Amino acid sequence: MNSHLDPTDLGILNLLQENGRLTNKNLHIS
Repeated sequence: MNSHLDPTDLGILNLLQENGRLTNKNLHIS
């Protein structure tokens, strides 16, 4: 596995983190 992360990979990880936060907020509200 390559230790180098592409900017696109970082962008995808960032999107996943944002989605996770939004989901967690929605779950806490429910």
